[in-house]
Amino acid sequence: MRSLAPLLVVLVAVTSVGATSCAPEPLRATFTSRVVQHELCHFVGDRPEVCTRQEEAVDVRVRLVERADDSVWLYGIPRNGVSDRAILGSRDEDGGFQFIEEITSENDASACVLVERLEISITVDENAAVESIGTDPCVSLLGRETDITSTSEGCDEVNQPPLASSTVARRRWETPPECSP
Repeated sequence: MRSLAPLLVVLVAVTSVGATSCAPEPLRATFTSRVVQHELCHFVGDRPEVCTRQEEAVDVRVRLVERADDSVWLYGIPRNGVSDRAILGSRDEDGGFQFIEEITSENDASACVLVERLEISITVDENAAVESIGTDPCVSLLGRETDITSTSEGCDEVNQPPLASSTVARRRWETPPECSP
């Protein structure tokens, strides 16, 4: 594939939670979760989805930091081969957290467009003791993660005519079987 001139576009789903005089303090805590993937799915053109078994389980220790402006940072997620990335998000309507990051790279010469999109929707484990949230790093964040990489027809050097394609990894955030503070 030809080199891509990066064009960075970061989209953040912003859903603000109404402030009240009884609002809790912003959350600043460390959590440990197991991120589990069972398969990787590929789409090429309008062909049917093809999924292959690709089991992965990664234990992550992340830090969640709510800010006064209602934004939320999640630090320590693995992304693109880097083990300690951060992503900006917000609280969702149900009191959980929503993070969306989209990066687009374009090559004008080839008309190749690469889009990498990460969506994470998580919440603090509802079975965790309230007093342990923020003090026990073994409390888990639970939810789902979807990682999508899409390429335009201009990136296809194999098929004639060229076809757009996507790769989708769906993962779950779970409580790990073991955790050491």
